[in-house]
Amino acid sequence: MSDKQLQPHINIPIEITDIPLFNDSLQNIKDRFVSEMKRIDEEMTKFSTNLMGLYGTDNLTTSKETPGKPLNWESLNTSPLIEGEGENRMIKLQFDLSEFDPTEVNVNIINNLLQVTANHEYKTDTSTTPKEYRREFHLPPGVDPERVVSSLTKEGVLVVQAPLPLLEKPLAIK
Repeated sequence: MSDKQLQPHINIPIEITDIPLFNDSLQNIKDRFVSEMKRIDEEMTKFSTNLMGLYGTDNLTTSKETPGKPLNWESLNTSPLIEGEGENRMIKLQFDLSEFDPTEVNVNIINNLLQVTANHEYKTDTSTTPKEYRREFHLPPGVDPERVVSSLTKEGVLVVQAPLPLLEKPLAIK
């Protein structure tokens, strides 16, 4: 006999089920995505609220407790929104805009307030339904708006990154 013996042909039966494996997998991925975006949104809200609580809304260049003293936002340093160290430290924000076209998304900064907006209209033969997204985030004092960058992933997640000032250098009082 030769080295390649013929193996017997075995017919493996295929069981037909009602379980759509692929759809369940996609739903699981979508559920994890929604859960992660919710967690990030909660962290962003917490960070922005803590920032305003520490430094007030009137003057974001000095501390509320000690007017005239430069800011030191060390207590916000442990946020999961802060990445990197030293000169490479930055805040990274993420917004779920998967229901919008990139041309419908706008990002602006006005007085250290990051504004993300998106507008879309769903049109049918008989009606028009608007969909709007609006989110504001207080950036830490000292962030240079000219160095803030944003990108929109193919999944529709807007990522906004802003380099943070070095902690060892006090922020100038304006």
